[in-house]
Amino acid sequence: MTPPAPTATETPHQGKPTLFVECSNTYFSSEQSGIQRVVRNVLRHAAVVAERHGYLLVPVVFEGGQFREADLQQVLDDKLQVRKLDHWTIGLKERWGQWRAMSPRQKILGACLPVYRLVRRTMAYVLPFPAVHRFLFAHPRDFGLGWCVLLPWRAVRKLWGGVAGTSSVLTLVATSPVDDRFGMSLDSVADHHGNILLMLDGSWNFAPWPAVARFQDSGGLAVSVIYDLIPITHPDAFMPSLCDAFNGWMAEHLRVTRRFVTISRTVAGELDTYLRRVTVGEADPGPWYISSFHLGSELDFVDPDLLPSDTVRAIFDGPEHVFIVVGSIEPRKNHAFILDAFDLLWEQGGTARLVVIGRHGWRNEAVMARMAEHPLAGRQLFLMRGMADSELDYAYRQASALVIASEAEGFGLPIVEAFQRGLPVLCSDIPVFREIAEGHADFFSLSQPSCLTEAVLTFMREHDPALRAERHRQPWISWRESTEQLLGVVLGEMVEAEASVG
Repeated sequence: MTPPAPTATETPHQGKPTLFVECSNTYFSSEQSGIQRVVRNVLRHAAVVAERHGYLLVPVVFEGGQFREADLQQVLDDKLQVRKLDHWTIGLKERWGQWRAMSPRQKILGACLPVYRLVRRTMAYVLPFPAVHRFLFAHPRDFGLGWCVLLPWRAVRKLWGGVAGTSSVLTLVATSPVDDRFGMSLDSVADHHGNILLMLDGSWNFAPWPAVARFQDSGGLAVSVIYDLIPITHPDAFMPSLCDAFNGWMAEHLRVTRRFVTISRTVAGELDTYLRRVTVGEADPGPWYISSFHLGSELDFVDPDLLPSDTVRAIFDGPEHVFIVVGSIEPRKNHAFILDAFDLLWEQGGTARLVVIGRHGWRNEAVMARMAEHPLAGRQLFLMRGMADSELDYAYRQASALVIASEAEGFGLPIVEAFQRGLPVLCSDIPVFREIAEGHADFFSLSQPSCLTEAVLTFMREHDPALRAERHRQPWISWRESTEQLLGVVLGEMVEAEASVG
């Protein structure tokens, strides 16, 4: 078993402030969409950058109504199902072998531990008080639930220390309370002065704010990364339940902490406008702090030894222009608009290919059916879902251009991923795309699909598809530089601002 990460009450944390980074969805999810990619890549570089600021980095997840320390490697791992079946089978064989090798006492204990953990989680939910959580998740060597559970075994060992099997049972029991999937709860630390909780992942699908408030009440500083306000500014693009959840999340956010870092200056401006609107009429709305940073551009799971499938190579290796669309298939990404534009192109005899790359999103039944039933499906129109990073990298390198027609975005990660590979970009003329792509991309209006059609035709006239391999990458920041921007704000500017207020 991999040893657990150092916990907030153990020696590595003493004498040094800690940056706790919330990464719950990325920890549990196998998705490789925008936010998950940001979380993984920031955490890949954050420890070194945090150390330069004098902080220790510890990932945390929201589990059992509290934040608990998590294994960094589990966040960074590629959890797509590619090549996972063999790993899963090997894991079962190893577990079966370990079970057979256990003594009867160990088997009994192994069966009891899940019950113990369930009881502990249930008590944490029912009694959401810091003192209770400190008791529940204290290390077995300190007074707490684990210590109480171990008390009978300590008595047995003291009276009959030479009894065969007692030592091995004690070893298993002693490590079990902290050797489960997560480490210590942040609630088990009474004083968080100097520590920072960075809400980096998307957390609007659960209720973290009571735990955030407890962290701040114990002296910590909480900061959230805001990716966009699209569920508020464009509610028609989402399911009503998600919009309700996001609005509630923002309301609680504003109540608990008013420290934000956005992924673009455009979102920073939208957030400031939103905060001014929702605090109108408050006698003392209080200050808020907003800063921004830009995202990096590398794909993190590219395997140079993994060749794309024959199907993927066949799509891109022909003499025709190939345009790619990258991103989840949902209304604000405007896939229907893109299809309308290419239908106009194909009606004029155009031979260009369109490859839609993205996971199944929401409210997309009509566009999915349209692509599946399209007369050019499999010949000039292709849908690729669940593409591994190595194949996506191949698509970026072999395509003629990236087409992105979003009505609203927080950033536009595919644009900078295209820049890194020298892939030309045709993008909708919206403020955030102007911020990140001005002077490096061709813009088209969303007033009507023919605007995109004309942009594609102009591009085809000016670019020879045979010269795709001769492109040169355009400059953009790396994920390391992106992480330095983010932590420079969180560990530098915000700490200084908090100190000045204090």
